[in-house]
Parts: sequence; structure tokens; C-alpha cells
Amino acid sequence: MNQIPEFSVILWFLMVIACITIPPRIMRWFGEKIPNYRYIILTPTLLRDFDKEEIKAIVAHEIGHIKGKHLWINAFAAISWFLFWLGIVYGASNIGIDISSSPLTFFVILSFAVLFWNLGIESWIIRRNEFKADEFAARICGKEVTVRALKKLAEINLVPEKTGKWFEVISMHPSIENRIKHLQRL
Repeated sequence: MNQIPEFSVILWFLMVIACITIPPRIMRWFGEKIPNYRYIILTPTLLRDFDKEEIKAIVAHEIGHIKGKHLWINAFAAISWFLFWLGIVYGASNIGIDISSSPLTFFVILSFAVLFWNLGIESWIIRRNEFKADEFAARICGKEVTVRALKKLAEINLVPEKTGKWFEVISMHPSIENRIKHLQRL
């Protein structure tokens, strides 16, 4: 933890590159307060197991989420679910289907809606945001370092690099393998 001042400088530098301004008085070693209440937390594991360049890439990835307003996009997608559900209920009633007529009817329609929305639309949005944050990190820190950080994250978190398509859809995150392939195509 004796590198705390150095990491504050690194974070400040990354935020300058990303055009995020913050008052110096709110800098903290464990993270940086970013406008609109965003925090990036540097855990002891991160500080212990990753080198400085990998930490920069991980922080740049998180800043990419902030710059891309991914939290707001994900929140909008989650809220849009209710509008989607209301549309299904309204549409079903317009064609003569009363979804409250039986538990089975309700369950079938709700299951379709949840699967279509969560595993289709929302999952795609979240995966896209991960790719965009990876791209941002690669632009700031370099592809090689970003790939190395992704591989190490997978190793430390016991996440296999290769996963099946359904794992990606259900977890709502692209596999490490696909994230690396995406970065290599840039």
C-alpha cells in the first residue's frame, strides 16, 4: 500500500486523458469520485496481483464505462423492460388474450417476455458496453496490456477464457476469448 500516492497520480492522469475533471480535494487512494457519484475501487487483490500497466488498463476500462454512460444505458434498458411488458399486455388484450385468465397463460407470456428481453436485448446492450469499455482501455493503455489484464482477471477470478455462447448470453458478459478477439481486430 506504500504506492498509494503513485496510484493517485496514475488515476488522475487517466482521468485527464479521458477528459474527466474532478476537484483534487476529493481524491482518495481507494478510488476516485467522478461526477455523478461514480467510484472506481482499487481492491487489495488488484494492487497485489497486477502490475502498474495492467492496473491502468483495468481502471481505463472502468473509466470507459463512465465516459460511455454505460450505467445510464443499462438503467434505461432495465426500465424499458416495464414499457416492453406493458406493450405485451396491451397487445395481448387487443388480440383477445387475457393474460390473467389462467396462471399458465400468464407464465408462458411472462417467460417469453423475460427471455426475449433479458437474454436478447438487455444482454446484447451489456455485452456491447463491455466491448466499448475494452476499446477505450486499449486506446488509452494499448491492446497488449489490456489483453494481458483481461487474461489475468480471468485467471484470478477462475473464469475460463473460452465459454459457450449461452454462457455469454446468460452472464450478460462476453467471454474473455471474445473480448480478446474483439481487441485484436481493432
